[in-house]
Amino acid sequence: MPSLHSPNVLFIMTDQHRADAAGPMARGFQTPALNAIAADGVCFANCYTNSPQCVPARAALHYGLYPHQSGVTSNKSPILNDFERPTWTNSFRSAGYHMAVFGKTHLTRSTDLIAAEPLLRKIGFETINETHGPRQSRRTRTHLSEYWARLGLLDAFRDDIEARNTKNNLVRPSPLGYEHYYDTYVARRAKQFLETYNEERPFFCWLSFPGPHEPYDAPEPYASMFSPNDMPPATARPETVGGAPGVLQELISTECPENLHLTSVEIAALRANYAGGVRLIDDLIGEIVDLLKQKNLYENTVILFTSDHGEMNGDWGLLRKKVFLDGAARVPLVVKPAEAMSDTVRSAKSNALIELMDVGPTLVDLAKLAGAPSFGGRSFAKQMFEPAAEHREIIFGQYENDRMFLSKDWKLVLNENERPSLLFNRQDDPDEQRNLCTEVDYASLFDVPAILAGLSSHGGDVV
Repeated sequence: MPSLHSPNVLFIMTDQHRADAAGPMARGFQTPALNAIAADGVCFANCYTNSPQCVPARAALHYGLYPHQSGVTSNKSPILNDFERPTWTNSFRSAGYHMAVFGKTHLTRSTDLIAAEPLLRKIGFETINETHGPRQSRRTRTHLSEYWARLGLLDAFRDDIEARNTKNNLVRPSPLGYEHYYDTYVARRAKQFLETYNEERPFFCWLSFPGPHEPYDAPEPYASMFSPNDMPPATARPETVGGAPGVLQELISTECPENLHLTSVEIAALRANYAGGVRLIDDLIGEIVDLLKQKNLYENTVILFTSDHGEMNGDWGLLRKKVFLDGAARVPLVVKPAEAMSDTVRSAKSNALIELMDVGPTLVDLAKLAGAPSFGGRSFAKQMFEPAAEHREIIFGQYENDRMFLSKDWKLVLNENERPSLLFNRQDDPDEQRNLCTEVDYASLFDVPAILAGLSSHGGDVV
């Protein structure tokens, strides 16, 4: 059982949230709630997803396995729904925490998430209200879809999503309205749980928002909160990309949902709507933080905020994800510990290299749990109190057959034939405008065979 002083844990996750759209790193976005959390903790500037797509990213986060180890390399891969496999969530269950989850987990492709609740119970959760992403919600049975049906909103929601599937960059407010919007619903259910929580044992509450993932349907007043004319312009696509064929080269050579050949006016409109969705979520987080303070729970609660991957948001003329450009691959990470931090550490920014799969072990460490089962990832709890300390030398990621290797100074992407597709100098070219594949020998920068050989030592067993 946990001690009387064991901290609560509030794990907040969003879907498709750019690193520069949250907290102190925000550029052109307003996130006062996340800024306030960062003021009591640390903002990590170099957290990268293990895969720039939902299913493989969340599999890596949950199981501590790299995509090549789990076999989950894209949304098309079979989901590794091995709920018997020990993970970091089992550490909290074994320690006696009340585990609750509200929102999107994407650990199963079930079209009936109410019937699938026993699967989440196997990994420790006892209070469950799981949703799917916006588009999948039109055909998945959840408590949310049944809520919409009771209100007579489900058909309107389905019709709206179908229209957006025909026109992927359609920007207009959701017919659900603010009160019944999916992000609002998830936050309100988590808030109800926390309002009535009176148990002696600590809680682990996973609040997992479906947004700001497209479609571009932020409800009013958020749909009109930001003017397209005020949005920072998207990063241009270089005239010459170069590099061996890879996922990025394929996307920019075809018309697809990621590459719609949009005008600057169209891109500005969707960026403004995305900013509205980001602010909506931030306001909801603010409500929950205020509640924790009202109940005198804030100080003894670990709060960690991150996302599964980013969103290109018009950079390079692209939408969505799938690529290892920073817009899609770098994710926000803000962490507040449960213990008091010195003034020299509070509001700090760490440049340590962090992988998404490091989140679970870090939460275990910050909760001071003992006897945790083995899992992949590396705790960065030390970096909370020593923000200048390094964490990893190399970050590894994979989407389909593309593999990313990232160091403090360089980002390399190799294609399925081990040929360099992208090579950027991260210090000299932060906007990733000059692909140096043909100018610099990547082998002088990354010992790829040694890196791959060492992954299994901290990424779990190959399955």
